Amino acid sequence: MARIRIFRYRRPSLSTMLGVTRAKKRLNRQLGITAVKRPFRAPGNRKRRFLRRAGYYSGPMKFFRFMNRMLKKSSNARKGHHPCPTTTAGSSKT
Repeated sequence: MARIRIFRYRRPSLSTMLGVTRAKKRLNRQLGITAVKRPFRAPGNRKRRFLRRAGYYSGPMKFFRFMNRMLKKSSNARKGHHPCPTTTAGSSKT
């Protein structure tokens, strides 16, 4: 049985909250698109299953990845790096 969680690991998207995602999935299932796409999902499912068994999605690992992201952001800020560089096409100097 699923545990009740106070905080979510990921924030739901706007389309998920509005029910757009559920409607799209229902339509795809009715049209048979889901069955056609099933073989193409196999590699991603296999990788996710492997990561889950290895403990990648466990609580301590999620916390470790979160801390790693926070440390990386703070070290970039100290070095003067902006999180998303703004370069325009064709502005390179030769």
